[in-house]
Amino acid sequence: MLNNFKRLGVAAEVLDGKARLAQLHAIFHMDEQVPFQFEWEWLAPSGLSTKDFITPSGFEFRTGKQFRMGKKYGAVSFVQILAPELNDRMLADFLDMESSLIVNLHIQSVDQVKAIKTVKRKITDLDRSKIEEQKKAVRAGYPQGGEGRRQSGQGAGKNPEKAGQAGRGGPQDRQGHDQAGAGR
Repeated sequence: MLNNFKRLGVAAEVLDGKARLAQLHAIFHMDEQVPFQFEWEWLAPSGLSTKDFITPSGFEFRTGKQFRMGKKYGAVSFVQILAPELNDRMLADFLDMESSLIVNLHIQSVDQVKAIKTVKRKITDLDRSKIEEQKKAVRAGYPQGGEGRRQSGQGAGKNPEKAGQAGRGGPQDRQGHDQAGAGR
C-alpha cells in the first residue's frame, strides 16, 4: 500500500494510535495553535476518552453539506464510483489542488456478478424516475415528443419540408402560395 502512494508522489507512513490522534487533533484545530497533549496513562484516572483530547472547540451543522468546526468552515462531498477497477488519476488530481483539502477513501471490492446486478438495478431506477417525471409533465399539460412544437402559420398539411418553408417570405405566386415546393 505504501508503495502505491510513493508512486503517486505522496509521502505516507504507518501511524500508531497516538500518532493518529495527533493527526486528528491537527485537522480539528487547523485555526488554532493548540499543541497536542496526550498520554495513554491519562485515560483511566481522568475518566476521559481519546475524543476529549482531539475535539475542536465546537461543531455546527446547519446544512447537510456545510459545517463549521471551531473557527473554520468546510463542506463535504461524496462520490460513489461503480467501476471494475480504480485508476489513481482521480486521487492524484485531488492531491494536486492548491487548497486545504482532506481526502478520505473508503474502498469496497464487490463481486462482479453482484456489481452487474447493482448497475442494472441503478439503470432501472433511473428509467423509472424518467417515466415518472414524464407522466407528471403530461398531467401538468406539457406536450410530449413532437406535439405542440409547430407554431401557427408555419405550413399546412403533412409535408414537413413545405411546413418548414411556409411563412419564410420566399418567392410566392400571385395567389400568395409558396413557390419553393413548386414542381414536386
